[in-house]
Amino acid sequence: MPPVKVVTPTEQAVPERSDTVTIEIPIHKGLEYKLLMEKYAHLEYEWSADGEALYFDFHGEPRSDTTGYFESFAITTSNNMKGSLTAPFAGSHGWYWKNETDAPVIVTLSIKGNYILIHLGKQSQIKRLQTPELSSATYLPTTSDVR
Repeated sequence: MPPVKVVTPTEQAVPERSDTVTIEIPIHKGLEYKLLMEKYAHLEYEWSADGEALYFDFHGEPRSDTTGYFESFAITTSNNMKGSLTAPFAGSHGWYWKNETDAPVIVTLSIKGNYILIHLGKQSQIKRLQTPELSSATYLPTTSDVR
C-alpha cells in the first residue's frame, strides 16, 4: 500500500475565497499582482486585457527563499488566459504584466481558491469588484511594484 500523505494544519489553514479585480497597467510599465498560497493549494484564474496584448510571466517564489529563485508557469504575450494551478511549494504566486503600448491597459482578473492577497500594486491602479468572504485581517496590500 502506498504511503499516506499527512497534510499539516498550515496546508489547510486558508479557506476558499474568490475575487475579481481590475488592474491598470500603466503606459510602458509593468505591475505584479501576488497571492500567498500554501503547498498544494488550488487556484482557478481567468484574466483578460481591454487593449493590446501584454507580456506576462505567471510565476511563484518559495516562502523564505533568499536566493532570488522563482519558477515560471507561463511566459508569453497575450490579451487573456484561463487556467488553474496547484501550488508546487508554499510562497507567493502571481502575475507580472508589462504594457509596452502607448496607452494604459486594464486587466480584469477573476480568481478562486485557497490564497491570501499579498500584493496589489498602487491602490489607485487596483479596483476590487467583489468583496472577499474572509475578514479584512486577511487582506494584506503592500507598496507598489510598478516598474
